[in-house]
Amino acid sequence: MGILGVAFLALVLLYPNVSSSRTWYIASDGSGDAPTIKAGIDSAALWDTVLVACGTYYERRIILKSGVALVSESGEADCVTIDAEYLNTVFRCIDLDLPTVIKGFTITRGMPYLGNPGYAGGMAIVGSSNLVIENCEFVNNLTHYGGGVYCEASSPSFVSCIFRDNYGITEGGALYCYNASPQLEGCILLSNRAGWGGGMLCTQIAAPVLTNCTFYGNVGYVEGGGIYTKLDAAPVLERCVIANSLGGGAIACEIEF
Repeated sequence: MGILGVAFLALVLLYPNVSSSRTWYIASDGSGDAPTIKAGIDSAALWDTVLVACGTYYERRIILKSGVALVSESGEADCVTIDAEYLNTVFRCIDLDLPTVIKGFTITRGMPYLGNPGYAGGMAIVGSSNLVIENCEFVNNLTHYGGGVYCEASSPSFVSCIFRDNYGITEGGALYCYNASPQLEGCILLSNRAGWGGGMLCTQIAAPVLTNCTFYGNVGYVEGGGIYTKLDAAPVLERCVIANSLGGGAIACEIEF
């Protein structure tokens, strides 16, 4: 039984109403139960699933609901592409305190709206402790802080995800962690760029845990091609590889005196 099956079984035991949940089917031609992914999530109730047919969807600022699963038809990243066309952040995941899942999406060309101070290209995760992102790819997202993902005061789990060619103009090409403790398992961070922390930047006592992850070809134009840490951040890496990092080496640590 996979991670989602175990999670669903646990939900059934803890919350009996899960068994009466509904699946909302979304088609790329708008002929499903709701016309868009965003509309499907807006319509979904607690413990519902939004199932998305393979295809490309030009959407942005999709606000995920606590206790709702968003899953592509095949569960693999190449099934569904969500393209924000550099018009806004793709996903906002705020205060998700019940088990919530995103599985099998390519998240691309996210960039905050011009009035935004410049946080979160592909996905913003704030105050969320029960979010699982699995088999997703973040590619060609752009912002000042957290090109791929911006994580603040939260502890999401990333499982078998790829972060590729994301750009944090200032800090955190693929991932920016601010007082956050995300867990990454079996993830690949490839060819991401930033001023500080091409692959990942950790700040304000951030404590991410990475297991079996690979950093390759990330660029820190100032420091920290792979990872940059500051302000008492303490990432934990187990069985990880950081290779071919450019600009400031693989890992750079700013020490406070």
